[in-house]
This record gives sequence, structure tokens and C-alpha cells, in this order.
Amino acid sequence: MMRSQFNYKIRTANLCCCYIHSEHKSIRSEHKSVRPEYKSIRPEHKSIRSEHKSVRPEYKSIRPEYKSIRPEHKSIRPEHKSVRPEHKSIRSEHKFIRSEHKFIRSERKFFLNDLLFTLV
Repeated sequence: MMRSQFNYKIRTANLCCCYIHSEHKSIRSEHKSVRPEYKSIRPEHKSIRSEHKSVRPEYKSIRPEYKSIRPEHKSIRPEHKSVRPEHKSIRSEHKFIRSEHKFIRSERKFFLNDLLFTLV
């Protein structure tokens, strides 16, 4: 992409995004003040309801089944104790950088240069 085309795209994008319609430039009168019904806290929300003041008995203590660790969770399973052989070494296809990833492609280089010039 040529530099002039790139600049044109940025300019047109700015025009589309930054233009504010006249009806959105000022705050509408109905949004300038708080409605009376929202100015104060409603009476029913001013105090804590009685049922929420105390903890229910069933939640006051830990249930017996959760007090101890289950036997099957006390030890590590044998299959999780060692690393699997296929995970012990790096696979050959991951040892080297592929040739197509070693260099920046030419079209990306030009784009980056154009971007730098427009920012400066």
C-alpha cells in the first residue's frame, strides 16, 4: 500500500469516527437533573431485614463430611508421580525457527515504515 493511500484511509477514518452530530453536542434537559424519586433512599432499603441479621444455624458449623480429607485425596496417584516420556524432551519440529518466520515479510516492512512516517 502506498503512503498516500494509507494517509487517505486514516483521514477518512478520522472523519467518520470524530464527527459529532449536533443533537449529541449538548446534554438534553431531562438528563441535566436527578429525578426526585432517585434523590433519596427508599424506607424499605434503609434498614437490614431481620432475616438477614443472623446466620442460619445450618451454616454456622462445617458439615461432618467436609471436616476431613477423603482417603483417595490424601496421596498422589501413581500415574501423576512421574513425567510421561513424550513430554520429557522437546519435539524436533519445535527446536528450530521455521525459515518463513525468521524474517519480516516485505509487505509488512513497507507497512511498518509507512506507519512510522505518519506518526512522526
